[in-house]
Amino acid sequence: MVTESVRTVHRRNGRGARHAARVRALAAAAVGLGLAAGLAAAPAVDVRAYAEPPDQQSGGARKAFDITDERITESSGLAASTMHDGHYYTVNDSGGEPDIFALDETGEVVATVELGEVLARDWEAVSTGPDSRLWVGDIGDNSAELESVMLYRIYEPTELVDASAPWSSFEITYEDGPHDAEALLVHPTTGRVYVVTKALRGAGVYEGPEELATEGVNVFTRVADAPALVTDGAFTPDGSRVVLRTYAKGFVFDADWTKRGELALPVQPQGESLAVGADGAHVLAGSEGRRSAVYRVPLAARTDNATPTPKPTQTTPATPGRGGGGVLDPILGGMPWWIPAGALGLAVLAGVAAYPRSRRVG
Repeated sequence: MVTESVRTVHRRNGRGARHAARVRALAAAAVGLGLAAGLAAAPAVDVRAYAEPPDQQSGGARKAFDITDERITESSGLAASTMHDGHYYTVNDSGGEPDIFALDETGEVVATVELGEVLARDWEAVSTGPDSRLWVGDIGDNSAELESVMLYRIYEPTELVDASAPWSSFEITYEDGPHDAEALLVHPTTGRVYVVTKALRGAGVYEGPEELATEGVNVFTRVADAPALVTDGAFTPDGSRVVLRTYAKGFVFDADWTKRGELALPVQPQGESLAVGADGAHVLAGSEGRRSAVYRVPLAARTDNATPTPKPTQTTPATPGRGGGGVLDPILGGMPWWIPAGALGLAVLAGVAAYPRSRRVG
């Protein structure tokens, strides 16, 4: 009986070992097939584009300047001054001081405008508008849970010197619930304010009331769908076009949100800012991070692929890690979504295959 029991255990263990080997073989085959399918489906990549200096990449882009000021560690918005030619404004992301930095054409900070007694909770955008007004959007909401967010407005300083500025504040909310957002746009002639939400799915363009009120809550209405993961945007100086950017590329729209084309942008560590130059013929694209580079990109998007204005889709309030239906934009530096998703699936399969045999065999 003892001998028979030992043999039974040996046979069982042998079957377990063979089963584990088959699982490992299947996992290896699946990995091979997945990689082969991915390589077959993926577009060809010109490796030279990543070996060349960044200012030689993407649509004739050239480095405009570096932001070297040690106080600017997370430049999350950029806007061209309407009063001072060749100057730009930027703000830090969440956790910084309530300061707006004025940059000259070399990227040097020439003035710091402080908004006293303002909480810079999650500043994500800065935009210029008519009447030499400057807007800041405290609109970041990574968990999409805030009932309302804030906009601040000042007048551009007539002289670029360090100073504090009086401000007006506007509490805003969205008609369909909370959203994360990083793009604030102000029409250069009408002064109408727009926020473009940031999501993998269900991103949208939200329009504010004709006149924002400093008292009460201003409700923004969804007027169009937007690309996934928009990080900034701006109108052209004449108000006829809109440029939005994601981490990977740019999109050009007519003022009625009809898509006109796409805009190649340089590969950047975390592309989060965009401004349209005063001449309307180029954009400036920046990134977060210390000593970040800003690139000048010709605004020469194709206009032969115009699409009808997308009808806004009904969405429910976003939840952490989930968007709402829209166009899934390539992310992670232009990487298609199915690559990280496939890698995750293969990792799970490999984990099953590597699970200790003793845990699988009784």
